[in-house]
Amino acid sequence: FGIPGRGIDYTIEVPSTWQYNITWEQRLWGDSSIEIGYVGSRGSDLVQKSDINQVAPEDRLDFIRGNGGQDNSAVRPYFTTNNRILYWENRGKSEYDGLQTQFRMNFGRGSLFQASYTWSKFKANTSVVSSSAGEENVQMTDRWNPDLDWGYADLHREHVFNASLIWNLPTFEGRGGFMQHVLGNWTVGTVLAYSSGVPLTPYVASIGGLGGSGYLGTGYDGNNRPLRVSGQPCNGKGQQILNPDAYTIVGARLGDSTQGVKRGDCEGPDYFQLDLSLYKNIYLGSRVEAQFRIEIFNLTNQTNWIGSSVDTTIRPFDVELDAPIESATTITAATIPGNWGVATAVRDPRQIQLGLKLSF
Repeated sequence: FGIPGRGIDYTIEVPSTWQYNITWEQRLWGDSSIEIGYVGSRGSDLVQKSDINQVAPEDRLDFIRGNGGQDNSAVRPYFTTNNRILYWENRGKSEYDGLQTQFRMNFGRGSLFQASYTWSKFKANTSVVSSSAGEENVQMTDRWNPDLDWGYADLHREHVFNASLIWNLPTFEGRGGFMQHVLGNWTVGTVLAYSSGVPLTPYVASIGGLGGSGYLGTGYDGNNRPLRVSGQPCNGKGQQILNPDAYTIVGARLGDSTQGVKRGDCEGPDYFQLDLSLYKNIYLGSRVEAQFRIEIFNLTNQTNWIGSSVDTTIRPFDVELDAPIESATTITAATIPGNWGVATAVRDPRQIQLGLKLSF
C-alpha cells in the first residue's frame, strides 16, 4: 500500500567467522587418554535486523508525550509513515571462548567409558540461530547505541557435561545352566547429560498511554527491558525460572534506552538426564539369535523445564508517572504481576521400553 515494511542493505556481505583451537592429548594408564583444548571463534558481519525508522534519542520524549499519534510521526527518520521499517544489514558480531576436555578409557571385553566437559562463554549482539528469530533476539534495541545488545548469545551454555558407558559383563562361559544362560553375556549402557540453561532476557509489554507503546520511545515496545533491583535474576525454584522480585520499571526514565538489563540477564533452567539400557544376546542355534533389551529414558524422572517456554514478558498495570504525560520524565509506580517468568512446558518424563529382536 505504498508503505515500506522491510528491506535489505544492497551492500550486504556474507558473514565471516575466524576459528582457532589448540589441544593437548596425553595417554594415561592402560588404554586411557585425556584431551584438554581451547576453542575460540570470532564472528563478524553477522546479519542483524533493526528498525531504521526508530525515533532518534533527542525526539523520544516528544514522541512519548505525543502518544505516538500520526501527528507526531514527523519525529521518525522516514516521517511519511508511523510504522517500523525492518532492515537487514551486516552489523552483528559474536565471540566464543571455550575450554573443552575429554577422558576416554577402554577396558574389559570391549567396554568403553567416555566423559567430556565444556566450559564456555558465548556472546553476540544478534541471534546466532536465525536472522528471523524472535524480535528480542534479532532486532537491535537502539540503532544509536548498538552496544546495548551485546550479551550472552541464544546458544550460550556455560557448562556442558556428557558421559557414556558401554560395559560388557562377564559371559560365564562354561558355567552352564542359570549362570551362563540367564546371568551371562549382558551389556549395560548408560548416557548422562547435563547442561546449563540457555540465556533469557526479560522484556516489558506495551504500557497504555505512552507513545509507541513503550517507555523507551523508539516507536516499538519489543525492545523495552526492565531495570534490575537486586538479588538473583533467576529464581531457581522449580517452575518459576525468572525472579519477579529482581526486576522493576519503577524509576525508569522515559526515552532512556541505556537503563535496561543486558541481553541474557538470566540463565534458564538446567537440563539433566540419565538413560540406562541393558541388553542380552541369546544364541538359539547356529543360524538363529535373539536379543532382549530393557531401555529406560530419564531414569531419575528429572523434571526438565524447557527454556524456550518461559514467559519472559512483564505486563505492568497501574503505571504512574511523575507528572502528567505532557511533561512526565519518570515512572514512579507500577504493579508487576508475579505470574510471569514461569516455564510452561517440560521434556519427557521417565519412559521404559522392552524389546525383543529375532535374527535368523
